[in-house]
Amino acid sequence: AGQGVDGGSATRAVELLLEALAEQEVLAKSDSEGYVSIQWLLRVKPELHETVGSAKALTMVIEEKAAGAVRLDKMRRRVRLERSDELVRAEAKRAMQDTPFGVVPVSSLLAVPSIARVLADKADPEGDLRALLDHGDSDVVVCDAWVMRRPRCAQLCKAMEQLFTDEDSKLWSKISQSSRSEVPLTWIIARYADRLGITPPRSDNARS
Repeated sequence: AGQGVDGGSATRAVELLLEALAEQEVLAKSDSEGYVSIQWLLRVKPELHETVGSAKALTMVIEEKAAGAVRLDKMRRRVRLERSDELVRAEAKRAMQDTPFGVVPVSSLLAVPSIARVLADKADPEGDLRALLDHGDSDVVVCDAWVMRRPRCAQLCKAMEQLFTDEDSKLWSKISQSSRSEVPLTWIIARYADRLGITPPRSDNARS
């Protein structure tokens, strides 16, 4: 798990990361969105650095071992703890990926342990679950008693909106180079394919 990080070390790295992200010292260094830099975190947490070795390795460990607990901004290499609403939406997305039919009953999601814990003190757990899944950040939608994947076009629109909302230096540098503040779609696809969830073109010209 992770580049050069064995299973035991990866598990320990996740434990150290979760402890660090809950500390007041780290929270005080978070940005306006609650994130902290992975590089900074490795500098101030020597044991975490010794366990994973690099920011790249920690990023891979987070993707493989901490999904649902830690929110990773891979493009800007920053992390924060997952909020409870995000956890619910992530679990619902995971459930959709695990089903061969593309739909799951709302009742099945209510029975997922991590979702049940989040909604345990709610007066109307099903109502709260529906509201969380109908949020614009959700990759799924609720239709009567069923939950299904949000249409692909809607997912792409959301990803593109988020891309332009983020302060990505390379994107805004590319925009500034255009007299009409435009960016070729092929360039965006080539550079941000992973983030958009699409397959990039084979040509290398779009990355320049």
